[in-house]
Amino acid sequence: MGKGVGRGRTGSRGAQLLPVAYLLVAMALALAVLPSALRPPPDEASASAQLSPDAPPDAEAETIIQSLQQAASRTAGASGSGEPPPTTAPPPLERQASRGQCFGDPPRQTESAYAPPCRPAFTGDNGGATWTNVTGDEVRVGFWHALGMPRERGPISDDPPPGESAVHRTVRVIQAYFNERYELSGRRLRLVAIEDDGPSEEEQRASALHEAEVNRLFAAVHLNFPFCDELTRRQLMCFNGNGFQDDVYEEHSPFWWSYQMGLDKVDRMVGEYVCKKLVGRTADFARGVHQGRPRRIGYIVESWANNRFRTYETIRRSARDHCGFDEVHAANVNPEDPAQIGSALAQMRANDVTTIVNQTGLVASLVMWSAADSQGYFPEWVMLNSYGMDFGDGARLTGSRQLDGVFGMSGWELPRRFQETDCYRAYKSIDPANAPDQNWCRLNWISVEHIVNGIQEAGPNLTPETFRDGLYDMPLQEVRGPWAIGGGYGPGDHSFVDDLAEIWWDSSCVDPDGGEPGCYQHTEGGRRWRPGELDDVVRVFNREGSVAGYEPGPR
Repeated sequence: MGKGVGRGRTGSRGAQLLPVAYLLVAMALALAVLPSALRPPPDEASASAQLSPDAPPDAEAETIIQSLQQAASRTAGASGSGEPPPTTAPPPLERQASRGQCFGDPPRQTESAYAPPCRPAFTGDNGGATWTNVTGDEVRVGFWHALGMPRERGPISDDPPPGESAVHRTVRVIQAYFNERYELSGRRLRLVAIEDDGPSEEEQRASALHEAEVNRLFAAVHLNFPFCDELTRRQLMCFNGNGFQDDVYEEHSPFWWSYQMGLDKVDRMVGEYVCKKLVGRTADFARGVHQGRPRRIGYIVESWANNRFRTYETIRRSARDHCGFDEVHAANVNPEDPAQIGSALAQMRANDVTTIVNQTGLVASLVMWSAADSQGYFPEWVMLNSYGMDFGDGARLTGSRQLDGVFGMSGWELPRRFQETDCYRAYKSIDPANAPDQNWCRLNWISVEHIVNGIQEAGPNLTPETFRDGLYDMPLQEVRGPWAIGGGYGPGDHSFVDDLAEIWWDSSCVDPDGGEPGCYQHTEGGRRWRPGELDDVVRVFNREGSVAGYEPGPR
């Protein structure tokens, strides 16, 4: 059935971090604070004996810096984790009929809350080459992110290559998992590590052309608009890690998709939040001279080619529609223009703004918050689904005192220990002797999983239209557990996330997903809200009912 009221779903840390050039600017600004954001190895001290000593620890500071520098120079070494000695390939598993691997009620193909309905084993003729880059034997899915990439680029082999990197091992095992557990109508999934060809539009388009014609992708996970625009022009599928305006999905239908909530829906929720939580109240969560004053509200919105020039006007219009509120100071900023960002902050301070609705990512936030720290300006910062700043890793990268005034809403799952995530469990089901690379799991797993869902649900006649219809026909995901997200796909809705959770920054808590100090608390135990559902109760900066993450019970 098509998408409608009452359907929901979940996700991982995926893909809203930032394109490589974007992250590198942030690195130049954040080197002094970077170590505070690094993850320790998985909390498996007691279980480490059951893991191979070849299993890598999570990224160290030098490795992250090196990987970002390598990504900038377009070398193939950016992995986001240390490189262990080669590991022994796990023994081949006996293939079973998918009808014997169902989970839940109604039955799902895998344990994941976002898995498709369980399908019987395929028999018969799959039709062979049903679309460009689809053969009777194989379908290829590429992936790219600023971190979590193997040094070995191109198609992922089934067997470990000499000197295999930790990330390649992770992807190779995950590839085996999908081929073992999903019903792909006689085809094998081949994952492809996309080359880094540069941040310019021309280089991104050339990369898409290479992946379409040389690596023969049917679908790709990517972050950059030009890459996805070029790939979809060639009638191939692209899951962009960022949400976009409705007209982007419409112009590129049925080829363009996103896991993250679409920008038009986000902007409607921002306007609703402004009206129900902010307008007509005092700035209780500001500090210094602005604390407790009647709120004066400002909007700062990231606007550049890579988000199709999103503008504060859509948020302003939403607030006007919800409650008639229009008394704001507002600015659009290009994250590549520090002077413009600084000018926007100066405008807010000059106009005595107490509460800034900040719809920018890491680079712009770093510039603004560094300047605000140095000037002793401590307004409230309200962020809703703000380009990866709404989960702990992105926030901690700033090392800013402004965090103590941050609240809003997030599209990410309630944090869990890495060992509780779908990617970790999937990996361990195939290779119990090792552990997966955390960066790859957090940044690529969820979008790859959604693509494989669409491939299974398309059936043997795999085309963009049957892929689309397969995602449409999946039941809209209701929240299965307190950590999960609600969402789904349907006509006019090619972005998955449909609801957000309310959050506030707590510098005294510990992030359950990694153990770093400082994390987001989630109000009402992590309850999620859809557009039009928000109430006017202020719960942020109140520990009653708040949770830092999901704590699973004993198994």
